[in-house]
Amino acid sequence: MQKTLPYNFPEYYNWPCFFTIQLNKETKQTQLKLWEELISKYSEAKKIHTWGVTELFSSELCHNKELSRRLTRSDFDAVLDYMLKSGAAAYSTSAKDKITVYYKTVKDYADAIYKWALETGRMNSVESIVDIATSSENNTEIFYKVPVEIIKSACEELQKQRKAEVFYLSLIHISEPTRPY
Repeated sequence: MQKTLPYNFPEYYNWPCFFTIQLNKETKQTQLKLWEELISKYSEAKKIHTWGVTELFSSELCHNKELSRRLTRSDFDAVLDYMLKSGAAAYSTSAKDKITVYYKTVKDYADAIYKWALETGRMNSVESIVDIATSSENNTEIFYKVPVEIIKSACEELQKQRKAEVFYLSLIHISEPTRPY
């Protein structure tokens, strides 16, 4: 099991008021942005792309034990809603019990993939999303080991920009013909 280093929380994590979403509109917006930043940077440092919603709510991110402060569930839901609307996260299941956190924007990943394709001579070639994400040749790229859902979104973004074409394969199960005995 790989041991991860402790995360250095930003100063505002130790402010008791940080754990209560404020009513003032401007303060609330700033606070939600700080929560988004905290969750994104923590997830990136810990290399966590996908969180169970309950797991995230129960994590040290939302519960500062030193202060004996935690986000309420309704404040957590407000943070999650903010992240979903801003594009910093997306549900990864139809049950909405897991989220994928984007450390970078889909556009950042798309730009990196396009640059990689140009630099490695892969323009006008067919590449699988899985290979883009997992090939050891790409271990220095920002998209290396990123979940395929994010790579797929980045490739779809490139398609919107007319820089790539995404092909979808559907697997058809063909059964063996029955043979009379």
